[in-house]
Amino acid sequence: MGGWLIGPKATDLWGLSHALEIPAPLVTTIYTNAHSLNHNVAMGVSMKATVAAGAPDLDVWLEQSWYKLSNTEENLAHATYVVPESVAKIIDITDELWHHFLISAIVLPFLRFKIIGQAANPASCTVQVKLTTQEQV
Repeated sequence: MGGWLIGPKATDLWGLSHALEIPAPLVTTIYTNAHSLNHNVAMGVSMKATVAAGAPDLDVWLEQSWYKLSNTEENLAHATYVVPESVAKIIDITDELWHHFLISAIVLPFLRFKIIGQAANPASCTVQVKLTTQEQV
């Protein structure tokens, strides 16, 4: 490998409503938009849940695919986007703090996050997701 490193740069991922604070109420399953990993060599994720009262309770999974979603397919369940066999749940978010974590090497060209509200998750819950990447060109 060689070349120049560009970044790091942060990208906001959004949900079905295209809002930066993605509604994640109750036990709903939501999906962020997919992000192309072209030329990315390092990736970090920042997530923060917010609720009006109580505490958030979200499980977060990474999904990958070779398939580029169309605008009408974004943020919906899709058969080609799956949690890789060797990857466990990324994090349980049970507070309103920022959480930062590293994503190790991904071999498929697209990723997104599947976020599942748990039984104790309030109806007012929203989540922000930022993907930070460094590219090699």
